[in-house]
Amino acid sequence: MTRSEFKNLFDAKTDRLNPDQIIGFGLNICERLLPEYISFSEKHHWGNVELLKECIELARFSKGKELSHSDIKSYLNKLDPIIPDTEDFGDFDGSYALNASAAVYELMMYLINKNPQHIYSISIYMTDTIDFKLSEADPSLSNQILENHPDIIDEWRYQLRLLADVKIETKGVKFDPTFNYGASDLSDDRNLAFYKFAELIKTLITLSSNAERQIEIMGYGAVCDEMAEDFHTYFTLSFNSYVEYGLMETDQVVKLTDLDVFLEQQSGDKSPEFWDDLTLATNPEWNVVRQMAFNILKSMGMDGLALKFDRKEEYKWTWKGKRLVSQFTKTWLERP
Repeated sequence: MTRSEFKNLFDAKTDRLNPDQIIGFGLNICERLLPEYISFSEKHHWGNVELLKECIELARFSKGKELSHSDIKSYLNKLDPIIPDTEDFGDFDGSYALNASAAVYELMMYLINKNPQHIYSISIYMTDTIDFKLSEADPSLSNQILENHPDIIDEWRYQLRLLADVKIETKGVKFDPTFNYGASDLSDDRNLAFYKFAELIKTLITLSSNAERQIEIMGYGAVCDEMAEDFHTYFTLSFNSYVEYGLMETDQVVKLTDLDVFLEQQSGDKSPEFWDDLTLATNPEWNVVRQMAFNILKSMGMDGLALKFDRKEEYKWTWKGKRLVSQFTKTWLERP
């Protein structure tokens, strides 16, 4: 997962949350960072731990209530002087304490204007702290290694799970994979999301199938290319709507993103043999794709579905013989 991918997922989730739910997310990070400020304060005999605790309790108290902006601004005025300047202390502890206190400051700002950018800043303070700790432990780590470090990615995943664990009402509408959403009113955003999600499931079933079945489903054409293109269309370009309508959890989005990244790593001239239909049955990388797709279907509870299809083909006779000029394939999902 890259930072931009995390940001897209973060935005998609927070767009669906109410202010109290967003405050809960911010509180989780502020409380995890607070010990860094306490340790710094004890070491340097500087700062005001109790004020940070008061602000955190104020944010907790604010859920379901409208607080006076003047009261919050009063806390902000007190907070600003106790955020350490790293140049004054010259150690990693000062950086950790800055992140902890600045995160609380951002949470107070959110209470005033409800701008989710403040919450994203809190998220960054958490990952920056992890980044600094890794650098402290091993100064030789490059920025590229730090950006893709497993500890950073684990924190992103944890934060996305926090957002996914928030229960969101979906107006009682339940997705049915066997329903033909293509025949519904696709000018309705929810119907369109349900239609695309059903197509994504079909794509995952195809990707998880053996080579013979993949060729059978896809029909005439560049099978490898078209499978990857279908996945790109129904996941990469559409996943925000799936999250919006509660069709998938964040862990599933992360797994789908991993599959998307894996396919992207094979694109272009990077791995031409991967796109050769003649090696579809023997290329080990396609076995990786099949397993990833199956695991995603299983996590969604969709691994028991069967993909059915009906294909109509039109041929034309030429001096070279019978030639396929068009094919139309209708697909649908059935439960066993």
